[in-house]
Amino acid sequence: LRKMSTVEYVRHPEFEFHIASVICPAMWGDTEPRTYVGAEQFHAFCNHLNALKDQYDFVLVGNNSAFFDALAIKEHFGFYFTHHSDQMTNAGWCFGNRLKNRKLETMVQHMGLQPDARRRAQAFAALGLVDDGQSRKISVALSAVKGLRLEQIQQNAGLMEAYCLYCEQDVIYSWQIHEQLAPQIPQETLDIADYYYRAYLDMPLVIDVPLLSTLKDDYQQTRADTIEAFGASLPEGVVWDGLKTIRSKDKFAQLLRDLGVPDGEIPLKPGKPDADGNPRMIFAFDKTSMALDDLSAQYDDGESLVPTACEIRLEYNSSATEGKLLRFGAAGKTGGWAMAIKPYGASNTARHSGSNATASSPQNLKRAKPCFYPASCKVPVRFSETASVRDAIGVPEGYELVVCDLSGIELRCNLTIANDQKYMQILRDPMQDVYCTTASVLFDKPVTKKDKDERFVGKLAELSLGYLTGWRKLHMTARLWGSPISTHVAQLAHASYREAHPSVVDTWAYYEDLLERWACGSVVNEQCGVCWMEQKGVRTPSGFLMQFP
Repeated sequence: LRKMSTVEYVRHPEFEFHIASVICPAMWGDTEPRTYVGAEQFHAFCNHLNALKDQYDFVLVGNNSAFFDALAIKEHFGFYFTHHSDQMTNAGWCFGNRLKNRKLETMVQHMGLQPDARRRAQAFAALGLVDDGQSRKISVALSAVKGLRLEQIQQNAGLMEAYCLYCEQDVIYSWQIHEQLAPQIPQETLDIADYYYRAYLDMPLVIDVPLLSTLKDDYQQTRADTIEAFGASLPEGVVWDGLKTIRSKDKFAQLLRDLGVPDGEIPLKPGKPDADGNPRMIFAFDKTSMALDDLSAQYDDGESLVPTACEIRLEYNSSATEGKLLRFGAAGKTGGWAMAIKPYGASNTARHSGSNATASSPQNLKRAKPCFYPASCKVPVRFSETASVRDAIGVPEGYELVVCDLSGIELRCNLTIANDQKYMQILRDPMQDVYCTTASVLFDKPVTKKDKDERFVGKLAELSLGYLTGWRKLHMTARLWGSPISTHVAQLAHASYREAHPSVVDTWAYYEDLLERWACGSVVNEQCGVCWMEQKGVRTPSGFLMQFP
């Protein structure tokens, strides 16, 4: 089940409804949960709700994220809520990065909610267990029913009773959290969450499964060709086990040694302490550390195979591309792609994030990478085109798919806050293009919108370097997005950006000073651009508080 998205799970032929506990104070006049066991009971309840839709607007307040609740009730019981809310969204808004884990149990502990003593005692008694007084949830009941059919659970009266009490306790907690948090949240934020649920429930996008299958086959074949070509180029005596060497940290480290990299130059980073609590160093071969980029640049002498090995490791170590193609293919076979976004879901920034309720986050559908030969590669290695899932997404007949975006919004905000008049004027002039202007400097030739690859590098430079990105990170990001550049171009971009945008550089210094003064306690309430620095952190224009550590 953990390998399935919520959509696959709910639509699976073996899906079975067990139990639901419901609180509905407007109808019942109290907040005592009612529990429905089995699909027949709950179906009758949903039919009753449908008959009352002229009298009430029904708002789903889901435990944790409400994607599962809303989809299961719609698909299996034909009931559609007027509005949707959930505790993860509410906690994201109210607590932000102060509470990174926003699951129900964590929120219960954070808010100091107490369990219903009667239900707790009954649940432990029903299971024949002694209450340890530690867990705030009766989660032992849920653990015991995983993988069982309802008929099997009902054969154990104590387990069935504890299961019902567990569900009732969860909805009591959810209601208490909703009552405390929802009044603090602007209606616009609640509406945004509801819009995301409507997109998830109402508009499953059509997936071209045969195209995805072709893309997957092409990706796997290109990877195999790359691995074979590189292996054939290795000198005698080098230990080579194909893709296993690329994906194993220990084997890849040995490959680097065989190619002439001494142990002292193989990149390391701190890992988790060992069993005795002693610090431990591990190989830094991941994309985000940029260590392999540095190693590749160090050995890029026109002869060494180290840069090629590093490029292959960065390209093919992960199975994420292959997995994404498989997940979207599975979604296409189970009724289409239901797009799921969690408002305020990111743990640190509280930005909107993806959800495992669907095949993948729409925010992570990058453009396709062109096939290319890295400049550092001295063997006929053909790097793959990362299959673009975008090409396989369509809409039902009678609809149009529109991709909307705020044009260069990060760039415009940055230039406006820095009062960079020169580049703001370029943005206002319909005959000019900022990204082409930047790319023309980097590639030492006139670049127009027709030069898509060069213009994209100019765009990447303007958007990332304006937020203090270094040249190494720019070099890595360009490769990840399918437009690789040399270290020389990355360094040139870094230097030329700072020369062309002195007001942006000055703005960095201003905000760095502001943060230092804030850390010393001398900033209590000071405007900074469109935000406000407060004693606890930054207040955004929407009213959301991003608290600093």
